[in-house]
Amino acid sequence: MAARRRGENRRFRVSVAGGFVIARSTSLPFVVAHARALALRGYCAFIADQLGRIVEVRRAAEAFSVTSTDNPDWLASCRVLLAEHG
Repeated sequence: MAARRRGENRRFRVSVAGGFVIARSTSLPFVVAHARALALRGYCAFIADQLGRIVEVRRAAEAFSVTSTDNPDWLASCRVLLAEHG
C-alpha cells in the first residue's frame, strides 16, 4: 500500500454500479452520503479512490451491505458513516 504524504488529499468518486459517476470529492463523508442515497433508491453504489480501490454499498433489509475485495484502509470509515447516518 502506498503511504500518504503529509498534506496529500485522497480523491474519491461514487458511481452507480461502476458506471456513471455521481460525485467526486476529497471528502469521504460526502461520497458516502451520495452512495447511501443511491443504495436507498435500490442501486448498487461504488466508491473508488484514486488508486482504484473500490467499496460496494447496497441496501440490505434494514441496514447497508458494505463490501470490498481490495480492503482499503478507509473501508471501516465507510461502515461507521453508514451506521451513524443509516
